[in-house]
Amino acid sequence: METIFIDRKSTQLKCNQERLYISKSVGKDQAKESNAMSSIPLSHLRSLVISCDCALSSGMLRQLAKFDVSLICLNNRNPEASFISVNESHGNVLRKMNQYYLLSCQNLRSRFSALIVKRKISAQRTLLKSLSDHRKELAGPLFFANKTLREQQIKLNSQKISVNEIMGIEGYSSKVYLQAFKRAFHSELEFTKRTKRPPKDPVNVILSLSYTLLYYEAQRACHGQSLDPMIPILHSTSYGRASLACDLQECLRPDVDHWVWQLFQQRILRLDHFNKVDNACILNKAGRKHFYQALPDVMTLWRKKLRRHAQFLARIIDSTSEFNQSQKF
Repeated sequence: METIFIDRKSTQLKCNQERLYISKSVGKDQAKESNAMSSIPLSHLRSLVISCDCALSSGMLRQLAKFDVSLICLNNRNPEASFISVNESHGNVLRKMNQYYLLSCQNLRSRFSALIVKRKISAQRTLLKSLSDHRKELAGPLFFANKTLREQQIKLNSQKISVNEIMGIEGYSSKVYLQAFKRAFHSELEFTKRTKRPPKDPVNVILSLSYTLLYYEAQRACHGQSLDPMIPILHSTSYGRASLACDLQECLRPDVDHWVWQLFQQRILRLDHFNKVDNACILNKAGRKHFYQALPDVMTLWRKKLRRHAQFLARIIDSTSEFNQSQKF
């Protein structure tokens, strides 16, 4: 299964005979097509990611839905103001009903919220250890940050901890982690804090874009296991937000952080791949090319991890006797 990235304004897309055809107009005459046209069977396509303006027909949208192809339309200036269309074809209604019961059962919510945050902190500590091995001059600050994260992780073992307390631990741990993580980047990148809407520096641009793509993959993982992505465990419910997808995403944020650090460390992405427009930092055309070329392999790994997390949650919901509350509905 493949993900196709469309990043050129003059790209033309159409579906015919169960294939997606991709071509690019040349010259001033936009009706004139180049001889180079590529195509892929829709049955081999998992996602279509579009980060430019192009026309999509209603017939094409129907074909994408028929073959369960996710459509993601990215906003390059504000990745969080993007759009996704996912086919909600899985029909395990009982699992969704039990999931709604979980939201109202504070003891169970606390238990699984603690698992999510433990997993996230564990991954953060692993990344900081890896960075300290690579950047010996940062070993001291990274060690103390790791020690603090360990102390917060231990607090999650309490049997009487509430979801609000867990969120407090997660928030403090993330603050400590970010203060250490930002030290690993070169000063010319000006990554001093987390900024978004819009991102102000190259690192924040790539973090926001990567988190956005991960968020959409998490939604797809939820749908694949007949989980309602809007009904959370850790996060609170919020209008229009797929909060359960945010929960799954939390477990993989350190994985994304590590990959983003590698992009800059290996100079796959450089300062000249970004432009400043008004008060925002923008990934330019050359930068987008490098980013999307590097993304597919790591996205395959993230997708597998998200699917495993969603499968684990689905198994727990199905096998826990306390969840068998369908008679309440």
